[in-house]
Amino acid sequence: SSDSHNGLGVDSQTNGIYNNTWGNSFNAKGVDVYTNFGSAFDYAQATNIGYQRLSDPVTTTRRVLYLKPGLWLVFDNFVGRGQHRYSQFFSFADKQVAKGDQQVRTTYGSNDLTVAAIKPVEIQLLESVWSPEYNLLKENVRAEFSVSTTGSHSFITALYFPGNDSVSIKPIPVYDRGDIKLATTVAEAVEVAYNGKEYIVL
Repeated sequence: SSDSHNGLGVDSQTNGIYNNTWGNSFNAKGVDVYTNFGSAFDYAQATNIGYQRLSDPVTTTRRVLYLKPGLWLVFDNFVGRGQHRYSQFFSFADKQVAKGDQQVRTTYGSNDLTVAAIKPVEIQLLESVWSPEYNLLKENVRAEFSVSTTGSHSFITALYFPGNDSVSIKPIPVYDRGDIKLATTVAEAVEVAYNGKEYIVL
């Protein structure tokens, strides 16, 4: 299901519909796949049209920018018209996870991973299971970042290792050439300071 695969959710529904061990009764479909890999960064994006089957269709697009060596920026966009609950899911290998202010973080004591929301979200840590191999389930914790809203919405999320890296990320406004501030449903940008370098991601 979507929530077990670090995917996106709409109204607590999965993007595909499970049928049996080896098949679904409805398969979600990815379109507009694009990748760009380089020495300084990697980038990938794809659109999922699985939620277009809803009575009020929603299209989801995930964009991931990996600033090397250890910062992932995840931009998730939901395009819809009505009232929806939009979710991101982050599954962990065990239960050593704690919730903080607009973030979750592993609690191993070293090499911990932070998953931080750059825009306000509701965060829940949920008891779950994961499967590291076929026919094996292990207990774990899943984080759900969610927003209930009307119309389109986006999440901006950062994944990094705070013990190793210096990271600062903040949203900044975007203006058109007439100096009019654009709505976040039109364009968004973040200012990123990471290990002595500065970036603006639009």
